[in-house]
Amino acid sequence: YVVRRNEPPLNLRLSRKVLEQREYLYARIKATQLRIVESFQTLESSRRTMEQIKTSKIRIDANADFTYEEEVEKFDRKPLTEVYQACEKCQITCCQICVWPSHAVESQCTLFNAGHGCPECPGNCPKSDHVRTKELITKVKVVEKKE
Repeated sequence: YVVRRNEPPLNLRLSRKVLEQREYLYARIKATQLRIVESFQTLESSRRTMEQIKTSKIRIDANADFTYEEEVEKFDRKPLTEVYQACEKCQITCCQICVWPSHAVESQCTLFNAGHGCPECPGNCPKSDHVRTKELITKVKVVEKKE
């Protein structure tokens, strides 16, 4: 304590910036972990499809009917009571924490405070790509039969 007595006090704005940066990094890590899991699931789905093709090769070569199941991404839409932000490019609702005020022209989400792109978007999309939405838009995996 005695050593720090002669140093000037810390700037509270710097503390706020550090907290905002930490919040952004947490969101970015969470979104990246989800994308990694999704990528492994896609890889596994492709492996299963290749296995089905391999086991049905004789029927396929004989020009017979061949059906298989494949996981496909579709959009699921649910109504929300408040106005939140969605990305026009990615077509998903990004943040369900920060409500978009009616008087605000652009998103007021705290994840954009440090000037970074959206951590929830796979493309790290900028603030300008986000629009108002009253729907929770998520990507879900559905198993479909294909011929």
